[in-house]
Amino acid sequence: FDEAVRRVDAEFAAFHDAYPPVAAEYRQAAELAAYINWMCVVEPAGHLTRPTMLMSKNWMANVWSWDHCFNAMALAEGSPHLAWDQMMVLFDAQHPVTGALPDAMNDRSMLWAFVKPPVHGWALRWMFSRNARLADTRRLKEVFAPLARWTEWWFTWRDSDGDGLPEYHHGNDSGWDNGTVFDAGLPVEGPDLAAYLILQMDVLADMAARLGRSDAADAWKRQADVLLGLLIDHSWRGDRFAVPRSGDH
Repeated sequence: FDEAVRRVDAEFAAFHDAYPPVAAEYRQAAELAAYINWMCVVEPAGHLTRPTMLMSKNWMANVWSWDHCFNAMALAEGSPHLAWDQMMVLFDAQHPVTGALPDAMNDRSMLWAFVKPPVHGWALRWMFSRNARLADTRRLKEVFAPLARWTEWWFTWRDSDGDGLPEYHHGNDSGWDNGTVFDAGLPVEGPDLAAYLILQMDVLADMAARLGRSDAADAWKRQADVLLGLLIDHSWRGDRFAVPRSGDH
């Protein structure tokens, strides 16, 4: 038992020490935060193909397909290998036909009733800026095609009126689960959704350029620029963004 305690204590110390240093007044809070993250990491099993940080070991014992991005960001500087596992574990479960990501999963189940916002490109850019080792060629090749398929899913499966602006079909798809913006009816063309996709396509263009795929880089940049124009045309009201309802706006 004593040896097990020493071993686990050393494992947590190594995890904690990889986090960025903080001022003395925040050390207790930082240690608690590191502990919460560390104790929520589970070994690969079932649907979980990699070590995975669950959102809780209580009743939210899943990982959702945007929370995994935030988990990866938390680990990017000090634990890049574990960070990459967090980013890719949901992409390992990507639907082989449509390119959708499961809304949530654990080792035993996957939920496909909803999706989550495409914050993945934004998160990857943030991670690359904090740790250049994460942007090596091997990892860029690993994530490029899944990220492209996830981006294309929104234009193929979430544009009911065919106007080029993807839409939310449910509040749960947006992360604003119970937001009052959805009271006026669904689906809606969330300006936040378009912004996420513009950023994601810009990141795809950057990644393609770094991989020597200039045609793909140009194509993603053009698509991002087109969507930016549509976002302004549909949603900008001169002093704020509005949320048009798909079909009648």
